[in-house]
Amino acid sequence: MTQATFDNAENRARIESRIKLGRAARADDIRGAAICLASDAAALVTGSAHMVGGG
Repeated sequence: MTQATFDNAENRARIESRIKLGRAARADDIRGAAICLASDAAALVTGSAHMVGGG
C-alpha cells in the first residue's frame, strides 16, 4: 500500500474494515517478528511464510 492509499479516508476505511484488528499495521507491530527472524532463534527457519497481518 502507498501513503496516497491511506491518505484517502474512504480507501483507508475499506482496507481496515477487512483487518480483524481494525487498523493497518505500524512498524512497531512487526518488530517482534523481524527481530525473531533476524536472530539465532530462527536458525532452522527456512522457506517459510510468516503472516503478520493483524488477525
